[in-house]
Amino acid sequence: MTNPTIIFFDMRISYRPELRYYTAGLITTQQGGEKDHHTSVIYYRVSDINESAQALKKNGAVFIQEPQLVAKMVDHDLWIGFIRDPDENLIGIMAELPLPENSES
Repeated sequence: MTNPTIIFFDMRISYRPELRYYTAGLITTQQGGEKDHHTSVIYYRVSDINESAQALKKNGAVFIQEPQLVAKMVDHDLWIGFIRDPDENLIGIMAELPLPENSES
């Protein structure tokens, strides 16, 4: 019997969790609904959030929240989108997009 979560990561995200290490970030508000507040959300940092979202959709992932701007930081804009794995865990993709160059020099 094959675990549906492993299939999800292999086929939809093309990622094996045991192969990479990620720096943890801090999100100050709880994400998702009440049922999500007893688990941790895994965030995957991507360089191009729109391209990553399209690739996930092409592989069958369904976004419960399309990628959107969630915070304007001093040096970047933070974009996040959410999908669920087969066990209904919340999975986030995030991108820290650089601010446009200031045209006033």
